[in-house]
Amino acid sequence: MITEKINLVYFSPTGSSKRVLQFIGKQTGINSEEFDYTEYKNRDMNLNFKDKEAAIFGIPVYGGRVPGPAAQRFSNITGNGTPAVLIATYGNREYEDALIELKDIVEERGFKVIAAAAVVTEHSIVRTIANGRPDSKDLKEIAEFTSRFMKKLEGIPSLPETDDFQVKGNRPYKKVNPFPLNPRAGADCTKCGVCADACPVNAIPPDSPENTDKKLCISCMRCVMVCPEGSRKLGSAEMQMVEKHLSDLCKTEKRAEFFM
Repeated sequence: MITEKINLVYFSPTGSSKRVLQFIGKQTGINSEEFDYTEYKNRDMNLNFKDKEAAIFGIPVYGGRVPGPAAQRFSNITGNGTPAVLIATYGNREYEDALIELKDIVEERGFKVIAAAAVVTEHSIVRTIANGRPDSKDLKEIAEFTSRFMKKLEGIPSLPETDDFQVKGNRPYKKVNPFPLNPRAGADCTKCGVCADACPVNAIPPDSPENTDKKLCISCMRCVMVCPEGSRKLGSAEMQMVEKHLSDLCKTEKRAEFFM
């Protein structure tokens, strides 16, 4: 198959999935275009990929699943037997059913999955976990993975209607039981509105950005990352709870897993 364009499609609140996809895009050596479904304004963006195109989908893992907003927004994309590569990034705990769920989502939209990977990146909440990941070893492995799926892509005259391509995960997917983690602003909040503009789910009121709509918040930590004053954060009790919960779960260093 002659591939003229690689489409990088991602939901990436703290930027880890975006950076991994950008790295892969460069490794392909083919012209690429980015479609960022993180932005709230892009939530209804419709895409329809043409012949001689391939797509790489990237998401962070939330509680072992695809983030709800990503699943919803990717439903606006249509493939036409388009080859797809899946990337799930996670903070060194587990990725559980995220890859198989992402596979189901994109195949339902008309894509044919040819490769997938679960990549360890810095934890979005406890930043000391998997700090510096992906590291040089990760990047070397990701580059080798890219070379392998590109060779597979080049060797495909046409993709079959059915494929036994498998990734790790279970159906039905695990039930998500998230911690109620809602960042809030401190006394030094200047009400600049940067966090409100950046929130993927419109959970921060533009006219009172020191607040957070707890029913909408998905605990993605994007507002914490973008706050120019460092004002937005979780409460100390919440952080202690999360750190205690993750300390044993994340103590063993995990490496990327690849499926071809």
